[in-house]
Amino acid sequence: MKALLARLKATHAYRSWQRYNDSRGNLLAGGVAYLGFFSIIPALVLGFTVFGFVLRGQPDLFDRVVSYVSRTLPGILKDSAHPDGILDASAPPTPNALSLAGAISLVTLLVSGLGWVDALRQAVRAMFDEPKLKANPVVVKVRDVGVLATLGVAVLLSAVLSFVVSAATTWALGLVNAEDSTVGHVLLRVLGTLAVLAADFALMVIVLRLMSGVDLPRADLAQGALVGAVGLGVLKLASGLLLASAGRKPLLTGFAVVIGLLVLMNLISRIMLLSAAWAATTATERGHLPSQAPAALPRAAGPRDDVLPSFGPRAADRTAVAAGAVLGLTAGVVGHTLRRGLRALVAR
Repeated sequence: MKALLARLKATHAYRSWQRYNDSRGNLLAGGVAYLGFFSIIPALVLGFTVFGFVLRGQPDLFDRVVSYVSRTLPGILKDSAHPDGILDASAPPTPNALSLAGAISLVTLLVSGLGWVDALRQAVRAMFDEPKLKANPVVVKVRDVGVLATLGVAVLLSAVLSFVVSAATTWALGLVNAEDSTVGHVLLRVLGTLAVLAADFALMVIVLRLMSGVDLPRADLAQGALVGAVGLGVLKLASGLLLASAGRKPLLTGFAVVIGLLVLMNLISRIMLLSAAWAATTATERGHLPSQAPAALPRAAGPRDDVLPSFGPRAADRTAVAAGAVLGLTAGVVGHTLRRGLRALVAR
């Protein structure tokens, strides 16, 4: 048993996990998730409004995007299976809807989304043991707007990329009359998965490099981004199954989507920070970054820092972290309650 434990501790995955824990990854992920929860709905509204307006002449492609989001987040969009969904994306919006819904969602998204981007950047930099980014605040906010827009486009383009790859593969298989064969179906599934993986990889590169501002060699960045992309892909499958299952239970119908989103945002934040810790561990061991110093731990001794840790050296960020702690505790209590409720329903 000791030999097995020693082998485990010698792995890169364990060292990355240790770095994640030493930097208070779970607590930081909770704070990021709390802020991200208030950004996801206006982001979806704005994304569907703009994307629907652009694709108003291509309803099939718009329906593909809607189907992708509906599979990933069951219950968010109104459809035949979820008539009580939060957003109605049954048809592309009109120009009037673009001006009204787009303006409202844009303001809401900027207010909540910029706070989420700033919190995620600080959390990622904490994995690299980097201090808070020092730059012109106006320049930082302008860049954050660009990062936020890029992230939104990347998420929606992953659905379009999957559709394009699927259509191209079907066309190619049709040339050899193999579109209905087992090999054809397997090839479609594999290429579609690779397309989504590529989109998630690009998303993680944006988070780890462009948003964080950490200067990483390409090889180290690629390793962390790949770990994050695989984790997000697995989470998409699991989250769809979880939310769909919870939404079918009468006891959970009223709040399953909201609770599911809270938990989902927390898991997404953890995966992103774990991928950052993986990249940081790789870069440190290759001599591209200095060894992690005790700076990830409280810098000043005393009960104040022990009780209320922060994102970094500045105490101004402690509010978001405390909110994350409350979110994590709430999610744990709710999760326990949901499990008991599900067991009771199954027992009936």
